[in-house]
Amino acid sequence: MTEEKTWTQEDINQMLETNDSAVERAVLRIHDNIDFLRPRLDLGATAWQTENILKNFAQFLRGQDDKGNKRWQPKSLTHRIANRQLKKLCYPNKNVIQTARSIVKRFSTYLTNVSNDHYEREKILVDGITAWPTKICLGSPHQKRYGDRYEYKMVLKSTGFTLPKSQWPTFHAFERKGVQSIMRIQQEWKNNNKHSLISSIDPQYIIDRYHFVKTTHSYLD
Repeated sequence: MTEEKTWTQEDINQMLETNDSAVERAVLRIHDNIDFLRPRLDLGATAWQTENILKNFAQFLRGQDDKGNKRWQPKSLTHRIANRQLKKLCYPNKNVIQTARSIVKRFSTYLTNVSNDHYEREKILVDGITAWPTKICLGSPHQKRYGDRYEYKMVLKSTGFTLPKSQWPTFHAFERKGVQSIMRIQQEWKNNNKHSLISSIDPQYIIDRYHFVKTTHSYLD
């Protein structure tokens, strides 16, 4: 029985550097999953430009128009008309395939995870977790001399938790948390060696399973 290969980030970068077809597959994979990747990766101030280039390159590869409708025969990014048709999207002093290569290598961590079936394995791992913490206190900001005091916690939805009735001076509300907010919380857990069971899983698993509760204690002096 052949041992399954474990891909490293170096392996993926080497493949992208030397294999144009791998670059094209990566363009399609990244473009198709950009909604998943957007909040998880910091693409900086040019994120919109990167997404636009990926969209146009993917449509060219699939023979699609700008609305995603199939209109033409699919073509490679190395096709003779690619540089003419997509020239305005290219990075300075780079042609289409070189621009695509520069972009997809920024996603090499994600591509390595895909190659190693990380996301499928992670789902199996998460589905096997039975000891989810029922409540985690997320702390509160430093109390100022004047103003309201806040407390934050996350409570497992499966416990059937409902908000206590708000009555002055204490008020309770659910908060919405995004992926980046949970990633910051997870990083704090890692820094403090807490909740190792869930500190490294994808943030969406936590969002799906927990209520995020804000308690406000009104303060008058």
